Amino acid sequence: PIDASRMEKLAPNSKREVLPYGIDTKIYAMKPDPNRTRAVGGVRLSFIADLDYRPNLHAIEWIREELYPRFLGAFRGEKPIIQIHTETVELDALSARFPEFVFRNYSRNEVLIDQLRDSAAAIFPLRYGRGNRIHILETIAAGIPVVTTGRGSDGLALEPLTDICIAERPDEFTSLVVRLTRDPEFRNALVRHGRETVRARYDWAQSNPAMDSVFEKLGITDRPTP
Repeated sequence: PIDASRMEKLAPNSKREVLPYGIDTKIYAMKPDPNRTRAVGGVRLSFIADLDYRPNLHAIEWIREELYPRFLGAFRGEKPIIQIHTETVELDALSARFPEFVFRNYSRNEVLIDQLRDSAAAIFPLRYGRGNRIHILETIAAGIPVVTTGRGSDGLALEPLTDICIAERPDEFTSLVVRLTRDPEFRNALVRHGRETVRARYDWAQSNPAMDSVFEKLGITDRPTP
């Protein structure tokens, strides 16, 4: 609905079809183990980002300047471990620029899923740009609770505090992350409902028929499958 309204404003007389995002939720059917790192005194938080995209670098700067100091104060005795997952191969310069964080490269979704397994939560604190929609859907499908900004989840039909956590101010953002690590009932409910919503709305089983319909209208009968 959001993208449809934007397209209508840009081209009010054009024909338009807005298709839902789609992921293969089956490959994300894992059982997270957030206590694996807590056992050694750390709370692992993940951010999945294309680091060639300036808004994501800005988000990492915001984590360092606004969130990380608050995490250090809030977690007392448990070190917050911020891991940045990226397909970017050259990470030496980024590691030198952000020595507080752990940069982890992945080349396949299976590698990313394994890296996420011990995350207590994923954070997507985008302040501007087009959002992290696909990565957010992948993370929720993997059973990792997400805290993001409105910009980060822009366009996704996810219910705040039911499927996802959304916050704009640093204190509010930190509070939600801490709650996810200390309130297992809240965390488990968010994970369960978020996974159900993503499977119901954003699995390829839902997006492919809509795409097929568009191709039919265009007279295209043979197209590659995802």
